[in-house]
Amino acid sequence: MAKLITAENAASLIKNRSTIAVCGFAQCALPEEVLQALEDRFTKTGYPQQLTLVHTAGIGDGVSKGASHFAHEGMLKRVIAGHYNLAPKLGKLVMDNKVEGYNLPQGTMAQWFRSIAGRKPGLFTRVGLNTFVDPRIEGGKLNSITKEDLAVLRGHPAQEEATLTDLLFRYAAHNKSYVVKRMRKGVREARLSYRVLAKTDDLSLVRIQ
Repeated sequence: MAKLITAENAASLIKNRSTIAVCGFAQCALPEEVLQALEDRFTKTGYPQQLTLVHTAGIGDGVSKGASHFAHEGMLKRVIAGHYNLAPKLGKLVMDNKVEGYNLPQGTMAQWFRSIAGRKPGLFTRVGLNTFVDPRIEGGKLNSITKEDLAVLRGHPAQEEATLTDLLFRYAAHNKSYVVKRMRKGVREARLSYRVLAKTDDLSLVRIQ
């Protein structure tokens, strides 16, 4: 049987360092009362802290609703989102290096939510390769305190922990970068460090910096 609880009770269930995925598009299908209750709890008690917020489309009204409820120092550790413009206060925390921020393709994130809801093992995509969301380039990171990526690899790296290097040429006209074999004008060296966190028979979960 379904159980109905208040927005305040729902907010009270969220613990420190939890990951919260929020649906909605602007103010459509947005759990506004729960987000308001969560903000009220934090401003009154200082908890929960160090949350990770994940959302696809921009959520809110550009002033105080939606993702803006999380715009308090200490409440968030990071934001992973496809759109920030409807939460300018939260965007400012990211730009001021107060909160880690990732900006990933909105459509891919929506399909990722769908995969999770369908209990699928994961989502593989080529979207974003050779752009700033490519982990070999910037990984969608929005500030200097955002340093980590997680990736699922098919197979197992030869070493549990290592640093890889490549030469990248940036094609500014198309906002893309390409791996090249020799150093020349417009080419820079890119480093990617990784550590294996977990493995199955044919997949590896790695942390990338």
